Amino acid sequence: MRTINARYDPIEKVIDAIKDSYIVIGTPSRNVEHTITYVLHNVIQGLLKYYEGIKSSIIICDGLSTDNTVVQLMHIERINNYL
Repeated sequence: MRTINARYDPIEKVIDAIKDSYIVIGTPSRNVEHTITYVLHNVIQGLLKYYEGIKSSIIICDGLSTDNTVVQLMHIERINNYL
């Protein structure tokens, strides 16, 4: 499973990262620091449980959050890169 930071990564890098994925999950976010970890944890667990071994990508498009949503996403990204 690959995590892409679409807010900071060039679109070419995003496209290159997901082009071989069989499953692509996208979610918008804005000021959801208290729920984003829970939501993404469940998405990741569902992918691992039902689609283990199938290449998948998760794209989170943050809508210029003013809270700590981006910090939470960066933390999840670091953890997820070890899966």
